[in-house]
Amino acid sequence: QSSPSLTTWAKGMAALGAQASKKDDAEFERLAPPASAWQSLHNVVNLGVEGPSAQCPSALPDVKLLDMARATSHFARFALAAYSKRMYSLVFPVTACLTMGCCLGSEQGAFERMCGVSSEDVLGAETIARPFKPVWWLCRDRVSSAVVV
Repeated sequence: QSSPSLTTWAKGMAALGAQASKKDDAEFERLAPPASAWQSLHNVVNLGVEGPSAQCPSALPDVKLLDMARATSHFARFALAAYSKRMYSLVFPVTACLTMGCCLGSEQGAFERMCGVSSEDVLGAETIARPFKPVWWLCRDRVSSAVVV
């Protein structure tokens, strides 16, 4: 049995993409709040960082840049932790081998340990990736007072 040609593969990926988009659109229509409510639901972490201005045309002020670097570092833990057990075993191989039998036997245990959140802060998750559907976690971050996806 031979591998599919590039053309066949590209057509298959396009079909998968179209199918995923169609499912996403239907799910959005079913679950999303009405458009009139979107403005009140638009809540993000405000870092107070703005782009270059007349007072500082060449770069952001150092303090703001440092704040942005700290926030990026903080939220990067969540991005890495989304890969839960797989990433945990790469980052902490010895600990993973020694503790996999207990609390880290689950995806959620690894996610909680890497993020530093408790189990009651984990609000939802999808731990099985599919084409065009990445793994995701929804949790409360008490340090930044934010909800993180």
